[in-house]
Amino acid sequence: MLRNYYPEMGKKPKAQIESRLSYDGRHFIIDTPYELKGRGITKMEVKWDKKSYKYWHDWKSYTITQNAFKILSEKYDIAHAVWFD
Repeated sequence: MLRNYYPEMGKKPKAQIESRLSYDGRHFIIDTPYELKGRGITKMEVKWDKKSYKYWHDWKSYTITQNAFKILSEKYDIAHAVWFD
């Protein structure tokens, strides 16, 4: 299930995956503790800040296509960041 939230408002829902749109608008960037594989999913090398819970819980980042995002949103709870501007 996809849950949109506004980071400017400061309330982020609990979810298995956190997502945001890439700068070009064609892909999504997702962060998750799960190991994902498949068509349209590319793992990114990200170094988390050691104070971040994502560092301590071994989260991974991926670039995914819109089709892969649609499939993942049917399987997982996703908190998707939507910006006001």
